[in-house]
Order: sequence, then C-alpha cells, then structure tokens
Amino acid sequence: ITLTSSPGIGSITFNFQYTSISLINTDQLSIIISMQDLNNLKKVPVCRNAINCFISLVATSLKDIFGNPVTEITLPVTTFIIDTTSPMLSSFVLFDANSGVMVLSFSETVDVSTFMITNVSVRDSYVVTTPGTYTLTSSAYNLDNTDVITIVLSSTDSNAIKAQPSLCGKRNIDCWVRFPSTLVRDVAGNPVQSVSGSIFPVYSTSPVNFITDTASPVLVSYNLNLNTSTMTLFFNETIDGNTFASEAITIQNVLNATQSYTLSPGYYVRGLYATSFTFTMNPNDILQLQANVYLAKSIQNTYISFTSKMISDTSGNPVVPQFNAVNASQVAGYTRDQIPPSLVTFVQFDLNQGAVVLVFSKPMNDTGILFTGITIESSPGGVAYNLTGGSTVVLSNLRTQLQFRLTPGDIRGIKLMYPNLAISVSNTHIAVSLGSFSDTSGNPVLASLTLRAQTFVQDTTSPSLLNFTIDMNNGHLALTFSDVILTSASLNNPSSITLQGAQVANATTPRVS
Repeated sequence: ITLTSSPGIGSITFNFQYTSISLINTDQLSIIISMQDLNNLKKVPVCRNAINCFISLVATSLKDIFGNPVTEITLPVTTFIIDTTSPMLSSFVLFDANSGVMVLSFSETVDVSTFMITNVSVRDSYVVTTPGTYTLTSSAYNLDNTDVITIVLSSTDSNAIKAQPSLCGKRNIDCWVRFPSTLVRDVAGNPVQSVSGSIFPVYSTSPVNFITDTASPVLVSYNLNLNTSTMTLFFNETIDGNTFASEAITIQNVLNATQSYTLSPGYYVRGLYATSFTFTMNPNDILQLQANVYLAKSIQNTYISFTSKMISDTSGNPVVPQFNAVNASQVAGYTRDQIPPSLVTFVQFDLNQGAVVLVFSKPMNDTGILFTGITIESSPGGVAYNLTGGSTVVLSNLRTQLQFRLTPGDIRGIKLMYPNLAISVSNTHIAVSLGSFSDTSGNPVLASLTLRAQTFVQDTTSPSLLNFTIDMNNGHLALTFSDVILTSASLNNPSSITLQGAQVANATTPRVS
C-alpha cells in the first residue's frame, strides 16, 4: 500500500513499515497507522491536505476471499481530516555537557523550519522563579522534519551555561528545559504546547540522560601586559576563577627554557566564570621579570609553562598542562613596560672612594648612562656641580640599586668648591635629569627632585706630593698633590716645606726650610 502526493509519474511516495493490518475479512479495511509510521509520514510532503493525498494499490497488495488480486489503481482521498492536535514535549532525552548536545523528543513530527532556537531556555530548578536560567542564542540543530530535535550547543551557549555552575552542571535535577508555544509547529501548523508555567509533566522537562563535563579545559592563548602588570588567559571553555593558582605558572624565555621565573600568588576577582581570566601579578614578580634582561622583554622571549593546578573548569576538570621543552606556549599579545623609572633614594656619597649609590623605583640598565645629566648640589637651587663622566657601574637588589664611581676630574671639581659643597650630609644633594638613566625596558628616568644623601663618607685618604717645579729666576715654587689641598691651612706653616740637595738626605746634605 503506497500513499502518494499525486497520481502521476514522479510523485512523492510513502510506504508503511511499522503498521500491521487486522486479520479480519472485510470489504472496508480500516488501518490504524502506527505512531512511528505516522511520524515518518509527516516527515514527507504527502497527505498534508486533501489535494496531495492519494492511495496506490498493486496487484500483490490484497486478494479477495477467492484469491483474486486487487485491481491496481490510484485513487484520491475521499475524506481528509486535518491534524489539529498540538505537538508536545514527550521527553528531554539528553543533556550532554561533555559534547554540548541536548536532545528534545516531541509527541509527533515537527516542522523544523519553524523551530526558533532563541525560544529554548534551561533552568537550574523545577521552580519557575529560580534565578539560574539561560536562553540559547546561536546553537545549531537538525534541519529535517522529525519528532526528535538534536541541538548542538554553540561555544557561546555552552560556555554561558557553564558560567552558571548551578545550571546543568553536575546533576540532571539541576537542568530543566522551558519554551513557549512559539518554539515550533508541527507539519500541519499546530503550535507546540508550551513548557513555561508551573504545572507540567516533571518527567518531560528534566533530561533522562545527563552526561557531565569530563573534558579538561585547554589554554588557547594568553596576553601579557607589563604596563598594567596583568596577564590574560583565554580558554576553550568556561573556567572557574575560584580555582586559579598563579604559582603554577612559569614564565620562560624560549620553548626549552634557559631563563625562567615561577610566579607567586597574584591578585584577581573571585567568583568569575568565563572563558577568559585576567589576574594582576604580584609586585615582586614584576620586579623579578624586569630585573631579568633576558626574560619577558618581547614576544620573542616570552613563553609560559604550567601545571594542571593552574585552574579548573566549572565541573572541576583541571586544565591540560603545558610543559617546558614540550608544549610551552609563546605569548600572543605583548605590551612592554612603558612606566618610566624615578630616583627614589640618594643612599650614599662616598668621597673617600669617589662612589655614589642610588636607588630607583625599577630595575635599571647599567649601560647608556648620561653622567652629564647628574648634578651634585649643596641644597635645592644652591651651589651645584655637573658631572662630566663616571665608571664602574654596579647593580644590586634586583638592579634597583646602582653604584658608580666619579671620575678623578669630578672629584677634584667637587672638592675645589669646599666648603660650600659635599663636606657632610647637610650640603650633599643630587638631582638627575630626564633620560640620564634608563630601566631594563628602555624607559628614560624622570627628572628628579633634589635628594639629600642619606649617608656621607668623609675623605680620609691623605694627599701626597706628586712632583714640584722651582723657578730660581723668579723665585716660584709649584707643588702638585694627589688631592685638592686646603691652601689656607698649608700657608699657615710654610716652614714645613724643606728644600734639600738629595732625595735621600743625611746629616751633611745641604737643606733650607
């Protein structure tokens, strides 16, 4: 027995597969179409109305009681009663949080072209007023008319559901479906019965089969912003920010690290459920990274590795780890440190060794120093001496403390300004100009206020006579010393100067004072 859409060649046909016929001899055969065949019939454009509903019998279809085969014929329907019964949800068959699939079974075939995905909502409770709810936005579904609709959740919808841990997370009793009558229509145009009020069959709106998420999240990419001291991690699914541990992260310079640093606990907003996660690094970690001139200074030397303890998804699955020399990942977005350093403390002025010790707000470079931008002052706006050079730069305390030595010429120049400059803490100050120093990211130091030395080391090294000249024609004696001498004190006792006839004198060597 074949139902056809028209009597001619090329018509759409339908054959019963699951319907049985009563074994009663009769001249008026009544067939109760099985629900499975009825739903299959509604999937094809046959017998949608009286115009496209024909029946076709072949000789082998039926026989009379004497064994004569039925005459082959195709006839139009005489009486056609249209379908006026609204479809209804018969079962929320499946919610698979692992693969992001949900399956809805209806009481009859529905017209998928009328299906509106944005009318599907899930809730975390049977109670209508429950706060945990989400309405789908962009998920895919099967396009053929059927009584079972399979919805493949988009990453947007799947992650949004996971962002509410109480919603379809770990138990089927936390996952309920809701929709209005505008969700879908059957092939006859009847709207589905809504599932939106407080009275509806419980068994039909909670998933019969519930599969929890067992897949570990994967880090897709990350950005490092040393200007704001933040790192942003991007994952393939929603993660639970409450499980984050920055101390599981190691920053390294290449895939197979030769330089590395493991972070300490950072700062972040708790209660965050999202596919991206931003945290602020510990200030000491920032100092450590800034102090290492071979690490995290560009995209080329910024990689991370981490253990599975770094973070978990909302189902408690730990992140897939990344290992040094195996799958450590290079940074995707890098923003270098652009914050200029500043002079914090004038620690010491050592006139005995000719050394200056300074502390800056950030790790500093030991090269490219513009010594001519450094001024030694008696007080702000007072007597000043501009350096002409310097040498032997030594860095310590994560490169924040810098020591350099004055040139002999600058030591002489400062001492020549005695007693107005640099004889004690009270009249020893320093000021640096813009760009006289730079940090490890190349940022020039800010021009500083005049800072007073915290400690002052007196010159305790005695000067020595290096050479002398004497002009017997004019009576001039010129003495050259290893250090600046206080001439006023020296001239008070000129008799202490003796001229003698030999370098090593004895009792008979002539001499004059």
